[in-house]
Formats: sequence, C-alpha cells, structure tokens
Amino acid sequence: MTARGVRATLPATTYHRPSPLSPEWVVSALAEDGSSNGQYDFARLPGSNALWGPLAVSFAHRVDVGGPWRRRSTVEGAWDGLSHFLRWLTGAHPAVTTLASLTVAHWREYVLAQPTSVTASRVTRVKALLLESGALQPEVARAVEGRSKRYQAKVQPSLTSEQARLLQREALRTVVTMARRVRQGWTLLNKHRACALDPDSADGQWGALLHHVYEHHDVPRYTKGRAVASEVSGLTGHRRSLAVFTRLYMTAEEAAAACAVLALAEGFNPDIIRNLSVNDISRVDAQDGTEPTVFRVKIDKPRRQALRFGSANLVETSRHTPAHVLRLVLESTAPARAQLAELGVEADALFLHLRGGMQGRGSASLPPLTSTYGQSQPSWSRAWRSWLSSLPGDIPHVTLQGLRRFAVTTGRAQGHTEATNANIYRLNDAGVRAAQKPLIAEGIQHAFDAAQAVVLATPATADNSIDATLAASIDAGDLDTPTATCTNYEHSPFDNDRVCTASFLLCLACRNAVVVPRLLPRLCYLLERLDALRGNVSEDLWRRYYAPHWQRLTHLLDSHFASAERAAARDSLTTTDQDMIDALLRRRFDA
Repeated sequence: MTARGVRATLPATTYHRPSPLSPEWVVSALAEDGSSNGQYDFARLPGSNALWGPLAVSFAHRVDVGGPWRRRSTVEGAWDGLSHFLRWLTGAHPAVTTLASLTVAHWREYVLAQPTSVTASRVTRVKALLLESGALQPEVARAVEGRSKRYQAKVQPSLTSEQARLLQREALRTVVTMARRVRQGWTLLNKHRACALDPDSADGQWGALLHHVYEHHDVPRYTKGRAVASEVSGLTGHRRSLAVFTRLYMTAEEAAAACAVLALAEGFNPDIIRNLSVNDISRVDAQDGTEPTVFRVKIDKPRRQALRFGSANLVETSRHTPAHVLRLVLESTAPARAQLAELGVEADALFLHLRGGMQGRGSASLPPLTSTYGQSQPSWSRAWRSWLSSLPGDIPHVTLQGLRRFAVTTGRAQGHTEATNANIYRLNDAGVRAAQKPLIAEGIQHAFDAAQAVVLATPATADNSIDATLAASIDAGDLDTPTATCTNYEHSPFDNDRVCTASFLLCLACRNAVVVPRLLPRLCYLLERLDALRGNVSEDLWRRYYAPHWQRLTHLLDSHFASAERAAARDSLTTTDQDMIDALLRRRFDA
C-alpha cells in the first residue's frame, strides 16, 4: 500500500520469481537489498552435474533472497569451501561420481585433511550444503551432521604499539596524498571545460587529457593496436595509462589504506568497512562552522541477529582522526559517483576506486571503477599486500582483521560484548599475552610463596626477631588460639589489615602466627580429624574446604617435628584440647 492509501499493484497469479540457478548451472547470488553478490558457475567445477548438481541447488537456495547467506564475503567463502571440497573429492576418490556414493570414511578423511585454521569456516559451510542437498545416504548424513572437534582458537600475532602508530601514520599520509591529487585533477578538468587554461601550457594539456578520459573512459590510443598515444607519454614520462586515471580516481591500494584507518582507530569489522555505502554515513553536526564535523556511521552486523544494527559517531577534531579520512574519501569519490550517475549507474559504495587490468584497456562504455564491496577477495588481498609492501619501516604482514584485533584488545569492544572481547580477542592475542607475562609470573610467584609459607615452629623466645615483651606473652600463653599463637590480631592479612575475623584454621597460613611446642598435641589431633573428615564428606567438598589446611599442617609437622615428638604429644592430648579442635571443625569459633 502506498503512502496515500492506494493498494500496490500485485503481479499476476501466474508469476513466479526467477530462480537464481540458470539452466547453464550459473547461480546469481543476491544481497538483502537486491544487489548482486556475484555469479558462480558450477559447470567449471570438477566432476559432473550428477555430483555437484544437488549442491548447486542448495547453494542457490542459501544465496537467494531470504536465504541465510546474505554477505558477499560469506557467499565467496562458501564457494571457495565447496570448490575445495570437490577438488579434493575428485582428486582423492575419483570413483565417487554422485553424493549418494559418498561414504562416512570419505567425509571423515576430508575433515581430518583440513588445517585447523579453516575447519570452523570451510567445513561448516560444506556441511550445510551437503545436508540441505538431501542426496546423502542416511548414515553419511548422520556423520556429516555430527559435531566436529571443537576448533581451538590459535594465538594471533599482534602489532606493537610503535608498529600500529607507524601504520596509521602511513595510512593517513596515503589518503591525504590521494585526496590532494584527485582534487587537483578534477580542478584541472573543470578549468579546461570552462576554457580557463592555456591549451599550450602543461595544465592545459593535462586538462585536455583528463577531459578525454572523462568522455571516453580511457586514455588516447593509436587507432591500430592498444598502444598509448604519444601525448600521454609526453606528460607522464611513460606509456602507462594508470598515471592518468589516478588524477581523477582513487586506487585500490589507497582504498585499502583508508580501510586500515577505520579498522585501527575504530575497531570496525572488516566486512562492515568494505561494505560501507554513502547511505550509511550522515552528518549530525550543525554544519555551520560552529561545531567540528561529526559523521554518524550505520553499522550492520547480521550475525548478531536482534542486535545487528548500531551506529558510531566519528568526530573530526584533527587531521589525524578517522572522521577526517572519511571526509576526504567522500570528497574524493563524489565526482566519480556523479559521473557514473550521469551514465545511469548507481554507485553508492563508499570506497569507489580503480580496478585492475588498466593496461591496454581500449575503449569502454564505463569508467574502470569498482569498490571494496564489489571487489573479489583475491583482488582485495592483492591490493592490501601491495599497499603494505610499499610502507617504510618494520611492519609485519597483517590483515584488516588483525588491525581490528589490535584496536579492540588495546581499547574497547566494538560490535561484541566485553566478555567476548576478553575471552576471544584479548586471550588469543600474542601482544596481550606477552604484556601480561610479568604480571602472571608475579602472581604465580606470590601464590607459590604463600603456599610455601609456614609459621614459626619454635619457642618464641628462641627467635631474636620477636620483641622481648611479646615473646614473654607468647611463652605465657596469653596470645594462644586453638592452632597457633597470634602476634598481631589487630592487623590481619585476611581482612585488609583490620581486626582478624578469619577462621583459626587459617592461622597456619598467617604471617602473624607462631607455633610453639605446647600446641603440638592439638595440631596432631587436628591432622587426625582432617584425615577422618576425608572419609565422611565428598571428595570435591574435602578438596575445596579442607585440603589446603591439611597440606599446610602436614608440611608444618613433617618439617619441624620428629615422629617421636609427635607421638609423645599425641599421648599428652587432653580432653580440653580435643573439645577445642572439635568445636573449631564444627565452626563454633567462626566470627
């Protein structure tokens, strides 16, 4: 129904939406908005349609409108996984010509042959296609559907802070240089159109050359062959046409640099960055010069389902912010976007750039432009590696996901929860692990020292470190507890240096405690009672509540008292000592 209340015209009842799978076995994948996610030719895969035909039907269903695979990266990943599976199957087992002849052993062999780094993604997508095809034998389907061994995330390499700063600085420099060059190129073109340039000057010749590129979508070439005309080499110094196109358009390497800034500064997911369109970006500042430029960026992460939509505000407080890069990219690609609109082509992708294969291009009906969204994964990887290799300094090979990982491990979570940030990103980041090693080692040493710490098991008067007045009180028994003698109950290590309220069992782990020989009968009886408890409570309960005290007490008695001393002390045990230890274990003394 329209906004005026008029019912929309419906298609005829005999209408059926065309299938994404053509008779030639070519699948046309569609995104959520109806745009193309690419075409995939199954006839080029190994084997016959008896083998991959059911998989083509399943693939078409999953990449069609309403299907679960809606992102280009997901579709390309599934296609790569399926291609790899069929190449492996036809190579390792050529006798398998249909899915019905696939066995459980074949499937398990395939799963075991996959590197652990790709098992989670590649095998999962192949499983979905095989199960949806319905062409497997029942026992094979059960094996395919069964849970695979859980993928253990690897520790990921990380950038150092210095490497990240260098990479971000070089990325900013790349984008600023690009914006200045493109702005100058379009300025020359507009001046040429306005006849404001001397035709014989260098600027006039450049203006005429750029006008030719704008009108014909290619540089001048000789009529015979594809050789670049001499006027191009006269201005550029060589016969490569790319130097002319770059005066008007951004390159793929420069688009990669802009993506790097957003990933490193904001922690955006690579898929989100590459799929950004101008419709996802809006100005939310006053736009009258009284406020800094503020861009609101819409974020769509389908995997989060109900929480898939979000936004981020980027403020241009300086020339080193991602908002400044965003503005430069918008300004630099706006003329190219307008040019395509004049030709009837809608191009709303943010990172609109030149595509590869520029040499010997010849005449064409459209400018040689594509975007990070329309770019295939191999093309993106080549552009990314090309830009990284051009950078100075010691920057290791890192992916766009690696830059996002650095951003979220050193900053805040972006598009996921803090628990995911801690357990997935920080825990598996090599840089974070290296930085935490001293702290972990200190904690382990502290725990080891605490476990090894035993109280002083000698008469207090024999220890010269104890004050004489305090030693007299200890020898007199004025400071006795059921298990030890306390030298400073007002400053307990278990109560943040306040008055002690801890269990008397913890006296055996306290720095303020002293054990004197007169308490040995109680301690021997306490050890017997702890041994007896082990048979009366569950193993888990004993290990959790009583094992630490048993270990400390056993270590204390074995280290400082001979067997004869302990036997004599056990014989001198009084009823009062027994009642005191029994009351302690029944928690009668708990604060």
